[in-house]
Amino acid sequence: MSVSFSNNCQAISVLNPSDMHVSQEPQMQTDVESKDQKIPSVDLDHYNELRDLFFEEHKFLKNNEKGYEGWEVINDCKEFSILLSSTDKKGFNALHHAALYGTPSQIALVNELNPNLIERTTKDGITPFHSALCSGRIEAIEAIYKLNQNLLDATSEDGLTSLHAAIRGKNLEVIKWVYNIRPDLLNIASEKGVIPLHFAARTGDPEIIRYIFTLNPELRHEVTIWGKNVMDFALESEQKDHTSAVATIYELCPDWDVEKWCYHCPCPIKV
Repeated sequence: MSVSFSNNCQAISVLNPSDMHVSQEPQMQTDVESKDQKIPSVDLDHYNELRDLFFEEHKFLKNNEKGYEGWEVINDCKEFSILLSSTDKKGFNALHHAALYGTPSQIALVNELNPNLIERTTKDGITPFHSALCSGRIEAIEAIYKLNQNLLDATSEDGLTSLHAAIRGKNLEVIKWVYNIRPDLLNIASEKGVIPLHFAARTGDPEIIRYIFTLNPELRHEVTIWGKNVMDFALESEQKDHTSAVATIYELCPDWDVEKWCYHCPCPIKV
């Protein structure tokens, strides 16, 4: 089930620019998306509970197009309520941000103030649930999942699934949780042929690589539209030293001829 709404994992791009991208500091556009959209009613208690999430640590409004810098500009509840109806340039909204950084109570409050946000995606098709999965924070994932369990089935515009997003979050318990609910996601490739095993290799985490690999070893033969397989992704891992990722793949695929890969990086593989 692909969820496509009119309207970012952190946002999701770890392989190529067109793959899932994770935006650390969204730059907000405070224009309300629709003139007909109802602006949430926010009181001082709401403001006080959410202020640290949006304005102090993460600077949700910093350097946006309106010229706001920090939370000082939000000097009344009306302006704060407008933020809860806004998105950044990539389509991230307040609930995406809460999913990345907020507590369960803050996530619940943002949803209560604007229930429409849960079914909004970014321009790349990223849902607030994807953002929570990418954060790797179990408490945030559970909080979003309680709000809308159907989001587990959502895919990005490029066809990346909740399992891809969970692997991006690098929390093995979260990865297992998603797989146990939806084991079929293991075999689903994005439009560019990227499968969860490729994402696992890209993390460079041997434990995650082994777990995903052993679920279906035959997936090692899958390649993307660029002709890349799991070893190629290991060589592009997010770790500064690719040795552990490459060595793990070779350990799991001892029958492979690795000579064509070994010159790419220093590793303990003897050809």
